Amino acid sequence: MDQTWRKDRDSGVGDADEAVLSKIDKDFTAEPPSVIGVIAFSFFVIPGAIIFGAQGVWLLFFSIMNPYHEDGGLEGFVCMGIPLTLVGLFCFLLWWAGVIKERLRVQHSRDRLVYQATLLGLGPPPLRGLGLLSEKRRLSEAVYLETDKDGDDAMIHGRSSEGAEWELNIEVLVCELAESENPYNPPYQKKAREIAEAIGIEFRIE
Repeated sequence: MDQTWRKDRDSGVGDADEAVLSKIDKDFTAEPPSVIGVIAFSFFVIPGAIIFGAQGVWLLFFSIMNPYHEDGGLEGFVCMGIPLTLVGLFCFLLWWAGVIKERLRVQHSRDRLVYQATLLGLGPPPLRGLGLLSEKRRLSEAVYLETDKDGDDAMIHGRSSEGAEWELNIEVLVCELAESENPYNPPYQKKAREIAEAIGIEFRIE
């Protein structure tokens, strides 16, 4: 059976249960890894990204510009350029996944939800200008938070003042929060419910 946490105002969805509303600003982010761990991890991964990535890109360019060279042409492009570039990209993505953490800022004082990628959970990464790394919504427009039965597929649903419905996918954040608390039995639903309580909206299990 669905468990419900509601705003003190009528959300227009479901029955009118007792409201549980938080007016306190709160940030949700996973515990960042240790500094020593990040340095050691970066020491092994970043050189691979730079060496293999740069070499791969150079070979791609060289193969295009020298199609008849013994190390260029289609053979150099396919057999050396692409594999090395992919290895470099893999190393970079591995490092990115290790140091970039998702954060949800519940700001009642400013009436907004801010979902963003952060560097080690501390602040926006250098590429914060990219829209993909930050998404903002009016907190007062949020209606309910829904997860699946496992709790790891979390989505905030809202409706704007113009009647347009919107969604904010916080699946990655919920997984990071739950797995940092208990990696063997992550409490996905517990963390999703905590977020719904902090926002002051209905919590649903589909």
